[in-house]
Amino acid sequence: MPTYGKLDSFDESEDWTQYVERMEHYFNANEIDDGDQKRDIFLSVCGKNIYKLIRDLLAPANPGTKSLAVLTKLVKDHRDPVPSEIIQRFKFNSRTRHNDESVRTFIAALRSLTEHCNYGDTLNAMLRDRNNSGNSKQGDCYRCGGNHLAADCRFKEAKCHSYKKKGHIAKKCRNKSVNGNLSENHREFKPRFKPRAHFMEQDESSESEKGKRNTESLNSEQIETDSAVILEANICMKAKIYVDESARKARPLPYALKDKVEMELERLEKEGQIQQVEFSDWAAPKVPVVKENGSIRICGDYKVTVNAVSKLDNCPIPKTEDLYATLGGGQ
Repeated sequence: MPTYGKLDSFDESEDWTQYVERMEHYFNANEIDDGDQKRDIFLSVCGKNIYKLIRDLLAPANPGTKSLAVLTKLVKDHRDPVPSEIIQRFKFNSRTRHNDESVRTFIAALRSLTEHCNYGDTLNAMLRDRNNSGNSKQGDCYRCGGNHLAADCRFKEAKCHSYKKKGHIAKKCRNKSVNGNLSENHREFKPRFKPRAHFMEQDESSESEKGKRNTESLNSEQIETDSAVILEANICMKAKIYVDESARKARPLPYALKDKVEMELERLEKEGQIQQVEFSDWAAPKVPVVKENGSIRICGDYKVTVNAVSKLDNCPIPKTEDLYATLGGGQ
């Protein structure tokens, strides 16, 4: 009886499932139906590495006492365990077509990735959607500039020769200095306004007059005092003179209080307690407080404006031990 084909030993680079499928086709082509004969042929041609693996997995049992199905499943569970469905779906949805890859090759690669995705009846729809979205060109890898995902780049562990950082090569280094030629464009601009400042040379024996006219035009009063405190009153606190203006944005009001706040502002304006201004260098957010009778009291949150620059008179409270020490020996 002629023999069709040849059953080689298992190659480590080949997928185990494919090897078992080729072996089944060999048995069918040569009309080998006896189970023991199939097992013996498999054990004689599988190769020394696979045979040793089977003996180790079955020890102390003899491989000749098991069926072919048991032996092939034993090797499959050891070499190719069932992969995670989530990971396989992620690989499928991340697959894109390369620039040098044909559409047919790309579709074949997609189908091979769906083996353990368990898409069921939605397989054709998933292949169609992935084919449409995966045909776009991949972005350049930020590690080396190649046309692949950064997670698959072979330079993930490489060290940059330019900046000595790990994870990219020198040509994609973001911290390296850029060399180029500088060029100048000389263009003349004429101002549309004239400066008001007056400048003059200063002599060592003369008083500085720089900007004096503009300073006088501010109508500021001159204060002469020997005290370090310029502003002082019973109703004022000491404050820093040179501070930056602080105009805070208005806080949103609850819709239930909006009408009441507007009415309260109008009442205070009519009584002359407040006045409306269009612009202001200082502005604190208002804080509406609901009273027991339902009316509104409007307060200001000054901790973010004037309180931040005010100089407070801090009076440290003495400790109990200090008081006892002071009063010691008294009558």
